[in-house]
Amino acid sequence: MFTRITPKYKEVFFESFVVALPLMYGVAKIGCAFAGCCEGLPYNGFMRVHTDKGNLFPIQKLESAVFLLLFAFSIVLYFKKRFNPLVASSIYAIAKIALDFLRYAHLYHVITATQVMCVVIVVLFIFLNRRQAKTIKLYSDE
Repeated sequence: MFTRITPKYKEVFFESFVVALPLMYGVAKIGCAFAGCCEGLPYNGFMRVHTDKGNLFPIQKLESAVFLLLFAFSIVLYFKKRFNPLVASSIYAIAKIALDFLRYAHLYHVITATQVMCVVIVVLFIFLNRRQAKTIKLYSDE
């Protein structure tokens, strides 16, 4: 929406949004940990969550920690002017795919709808990143 209002700053808006994505998701998962809405696989180890389904893996806490670390890493790259929003989005999606295997849904499904969506995002962003790299190379050759 903002890129339509001020197209001059389209890249800055997109970068800012992508940098903030893991922060938003990491904080949301803290809320999930308190609400108990997301469930991990059956697990009796360290930091297990006690529910009516038994002891479960603390997926909300792990996802929160992973995505907050991704946010910190993204911020560092952003301020060093080395942040690529397409690569970062792909990394976030790959992290989500990997973490999703620790969810309760994987007791009944080999792959979840979330993982399928994330794979589509990764493929799309890899394609867009290659296309962008070719465009930059064409302009630098002139």
